[in-house]
Amino acid sequence: MKKLSKLVVLALSAALTLGFVSCKTETDTEYVPTDMTSHQAAAVYHWKQNTSGVGYSKVTYEEDEEGTVKTDEDGNNVAIETAQTVAAGTKLSAIAKTFYGFKAKGLVESLQADGTYAVNVYYDRNRVTITVTGGISDSFTGLYGSSIDLTSVNAKVPSGSFIAKSDLPATYPAEDSSYTVTLDTATLADLDGFVKIPKGSFKRASSSTATAYTITLTKVFYMCDHQVTQGEWEKYMTYYGAEDTSSSYKPSNTYGKGENYPVYYVNWYEAVIYCNLLSKAKGLTPVYYITVGEEKKTDPADWLNSNTLATNIKITSAGKYYYDGTSSNNVLNNTTTGILMDTSANGYRLPTEAEWEYAALGSYKDNPNWNGYGDSSDTSVYVFAGYDGTNAGDTGKYAWYSSNSSSTAHEVKGKLPNSYGLYDLSGNVWEWCYDWYGSYAASDESDPAGGSSGSYRGLRGGSWYNDANCCTVAYRYDYDPYYRYSFFGIRLVRSSSAE
Repeated sequence: MKKLSKLVVLALSAALTLGFVSCKTETDTEYVPTDMTSHQAAAVYHWKQNTSGVGYSKVTYEEDEEGTVKTDEDGNNVAIETAQTVAAGTKLSAIAKTFYGFKAKGLVESLQADGTYAVNVYYDRNRVTITVTGGISDSFTGLYGSSIDLTSVNAKVPSGSFIAKSDLPATYPAEDSSYTVTLDTATLADLDGFVKIPKGSFKRASSSTATAYTITLTKVFYMCDHQVTQGEWEKYMTYYGAEDTSSSYKPSNTYGKGENYPVYYVNWYEAVIYCNLLSKAKGLTPVYYITVGEEKKTDPADWLNSNTLATNIKITSAGKYYYDGTSSNNVLNNTTTGILMDTSANGYRLPTEAEWEYAALGSYKDNPNWNGYGDSSDTSVYVFAGYDGTNAGDTGKYAWYSSNSSSTAHEVKGKLPNSYGLYDLSGNVWEWCYDWYGSYAASDESDPAGGSSGSYRGLRGGSWYNDANCCTVAYRYDYDPYYRYSFFGIRLVRSSSAE
């Protein structure tokens, strides 16, 4: 019979305590299921007369897969729960059968020679039916738990729609139950591959003290599973000097050229222009704006026509945008009239550094060895995006960096993803973030988005040019927002309007 599940253990520990004044209990008619292979758990109850002689106490033991009670290193039975008394006349089997989330399918009771009353109960887990609507119509029935398999449903979810375990009930149902999950059509992503990132917390080390503080993201967001490609970029943007055939600021075969290669030679100004152009084209509310008088302008066409505000923003005869300059634009950097972010907008945007790091950590953010900047169990380990605490030597399986890149970018999604299904968060090209770069606060924070002003913007993730230590999830880099390199690129996120 199968091993007692963790959920049963929790249920057992919550059973009620009842008074007991007699040494005899009524025995149920035993019934044993004929198909023992279908049962998901078994519990054994040993009822032993108290030394006072006025009652019975229960000790519950866990069985192994062969039905043998587990013992510790000293040969003692491993108790799950102890010392529960039962009222006179109570049917032991009646109590044994009523455990939250499980259905008793068979029971055997017997009084042992040593005075122990054994009650063996065989269980089935309650079954769950999940129906998905909003873009697809599908349902499946199965056992619900941490290992629930959504593969068959996710295979039918349209590109840009999302279903995640976080959308489903967190606790096991008390009986067979049905649930309906509606795809989040209000936040459909129009580029392929956006992944839902749940809200939560992670540790981040203060820049000044190296002490880890708790950073909490209070809202769900969506992150693209790949870096913006050259094919995606060139629908709306071009490159600095692109109309000059001698310009070196555009993709080349030297550093990787093609529709599925990550875009590079991109500066921060161009990144936010691209976000707004894409949002506008997809009918979404653009995130970034500049203020002209008392009016917020989100259309980059208005930015370039406001020459006093954006003299470096240009558009080609083909309608493609770029930033024409080799220095920073103090007007665009201005804290009142420069480029600012509307956090309520549902369009495309750059991640904050906190969002980027949270997404890059993936499930490792919950590992007790994560101390905000590395693996406390082994300080020599590079914690890359995809590290899970056991794969310290596998950086090259997840990242393009100096040791394996042959000094060039590579097509996106060529390495393994992290636990959220996000590719190339470590390596390939650096990714611009929204934040003005500065020291982290030496305190817990919620939804930090950097300083209100500064001289440099943050980048994360490392690149094909860098060593492995620069491709870790905690490593920070910063540069003037006008600057472009053959290894500076971007990745997009979107806020969720529904959560």
